[in-house]
Amino acid sequence: MDRHISRLPSLSGLSTFDALVRWGSVKRAAHALAVTPQAVSQQVKQLEYQLNVALITYEGRQWRLTAAGQASSATLRAGFDYLQLAVRQMREAAERPRLAVSVDPALASTWLVPRMADFDADAAGFDVWLDASIRWADLAAGEADIALRYGTGDYPGLRASRLFDDRVFPVCSPALRDGVRPLRTPADLAAHALIHLDWQPARGRWPGWRDWLDAAGAGEVQADRGMRFTDHALALQAAAAGQGVALASAPLTRDSLAAGLLVRPFERELDTGFGYDLLARSDEVAGPAMVFADWIRRQALDDAAPAVN
Repeated sequence: MDRHISRLPSLSGLSTFDALVRWGSVKRAAHALAVTPQAVSQQVKQLEYQLNVALITYEGRQWRLTAAGQASSATLRAGFDYLQLAVRQMREAAERPRLAVSVDPALASTWLVPRMADFDADAAGFDVWLDASIRWADLAAGEADIALRYGTGDYPGLRASRLFDDRVFPVCSPALRDGVRPLRTPADLAAHALIHLDWQPARGRWPGWRDWLDAAGAGEVQADRGMRFTDHALALQAAAAGQGVALASAPLTRDSLAAGLLVRPFERELDTGFGYDLLARSDEVAGPAMVFADWIRRQALDDAAPAVN
């Protein structure tokens, strides 16, 4: 070790003296350091003893810097500024990058979150922060790095990759399908509660029960009765609990169908004209955003066809 470094006085004494000069009074320096005024005075005296140099003098209750104190104060202040900068750089270098992903809540809960266990964040070298909100984060403003959105695919100024084209079809619990009032034909829906999703996009129109019943040749079934939800995941949860039959979005039901929590009583389905897209800024070409985007696309490719039972 350098012999000059070994002769440095205590860091606490130097920092206390620097605080005293910066704040201009013992009381304010004590408040900034979260110590008592007596502790400030003792630290400065200890520093003077270690250096064998007087740094301040007193005239009554007022203190002022000696020539040695004046000569060293500016350099000491710059030294602590650089020290704080070095500590901040150490912490920033140690922190893992964080990727912010804005995602539709229904897709997050029914599709993305169950697959996150397969994403090796340690190997990727960054952590993923999921913002599951119906509010669309502004990618251009840096509110998120990438986004998963449900819509028509029209996203000006952003690069969009289609993950799933959407279709809708009825789903229910196995017990309801095979119960005392079994579902054999679409007309049998007249004996069951219909679960509705009360949601319409800003552009286009998401089909409802009236659309599906007419397409299935069951126009006589009353379409506007039953429970209504504003969240797709809650509508699917109600269907899985046997509370009725939901008109469901294909990408959101794959896992529940595969697990047998939900079944499709009828094969008839409708194209919606919508889909889920992966969005990124047009200038995003590398880094964590693209690593995660590639992983998302592989997951979507594996799940392109929903399970049917």
